[in-house]
Amino acid sequence: MGILRIFGCLFFLTLFSCSTEEEVWQTKFEISDEKWLYDQILKAEWTPGDDIPESKLLIDVTHSPDFQYQNLYMVGHSEIDQKRYSNQDTFSVQLATSNSGRWLGTTISENQIVKTDTIQILPAIKKGQTLRLSIQQYSRDSILTNIHKIEFRIIPAGS
Repeated sequence: MGILRIFGCLFFLTLFSCSTEEEVWQTKFEISDEKWLYDQILKAEWTPGDDIPESKLLIDVTHSPDFQYQNLYMVGHSEIDQKRYSNQDTFSVQLATSNSGRWLGTTISENQIVKTDTIQILPAIKKGQTLRLSIQQYSRDSILTNIHKIEFRIIPAGS
């Protein structure tokens, strides 16, 4: 009976420690005083140590329930090795439903909700090539309040 309990515990530990999204890379930006200025550009660079096949670039937006809009509009730019690949786009992440205003995403505390969205599919990145990312808010306010954190994550395209 003791062996069955041990195997049962090991099974559940393995089950709950596995993630469905195998994260290849991530970086995060804490937004100072929860105020994201219009001209504040968040930039990141990454040079992988191995070849990375086609992958998804995700964004996690962490905000408070006091955020005053349904969508967060942004301008993003991604580049691999001096324009071998370059993409710039204006996009939005929908944070609340349009009909009820209910927050989308996951509530992680009383004051924080995180919403994940796929920004784009990235082409394969060869070992030693550098991926450069930048993003800035593109809202109607020069100071966007109640945004806690912006995080970029890369996962395999099949995830």
